[in-house]
Amino acid sequence: MSRSSIRLSLGIALGVFAVGCPLLRGVTVTPKNLAMLEGEMAQLSASSRDPKDTSFTWSSGNPGVATVDNTGKVTAVAEGTATITATGTISLAAGNAEVSVAPAPEPTMGETLLEFITKEDPYDEWTQFPDAQGSFDSSPPHGPKSRVFINGVVNDALAANFTGSLPDGSIIVKESFDENMVESGDSLTVMWKVDGFNPDANDWFWSMNSSDGKVLAEGKIQGCISCHGIRQNNDFIFLHTF
Repeated sequence: MSRSSIRLSLGIALGVFAVGCPLLRGVTVTPKNLAMLEGEMAQLSASSRDPKDTSFTWSSGNPGVATVDNTGKVTAVAEGTATITATGTISLAAGNAEVSVAPAPEPTMGETLLEFITKEDPYDEWTQFPDAQGSFDSSPPHGPKSRVFINGVVNDALAANFTGSLPDGSIIVKESFDENMVESGDSLTVMWKVDGFNPDANDWFWSMNSSDGKVLAEGKIQGCISCHGIRQNNDFIFLHTF
């Protein structure tokens, strides 16, 4: 074998004849596989064998399924699969991650209710019971201080001097605070009158929600029903006598 052939063979073996030394090129994306639900976001990271790659460009092979921003943050858009690619800005080497997106589960009644009272019709813009304005002292399981808001359905019923049970669609929201009026524990307890939901408790649907927007319990919450049950003849309501 000639000297030139030997040098060529060694060059190929050591990766020194290709642009940028391919043995030193290569990008790894982490995690390599990502399972997401519609609407979720996740962060990808990239590393390169080439120390000159201090940044990367990101792209999605199927932005209708998943998009990616210039930091590697992925947003799941719709059901399907997408390949996310990170390319080193100096080496131009690329690495991939495979993203699979599944349909988001249907929201529960409690999640739908929380979305409604915090975004569509913010409860803190509602009125309050005429005899429970502002904040007042409360007791467990609520915080030491509370505020209660009523939606338009309740307010209209009060204005009409109704008798019996509040109408369907009535919503009552109780905020819980500590002594310094800082949200505490189960910060929102909600009563929602839903036709036929629970006739034994005047059709009230209950939900307990955390200060960071999570539904902690919902439906026929026995603790709520038992506590408010002593006011069953007043539609399970403490703060106002009908």
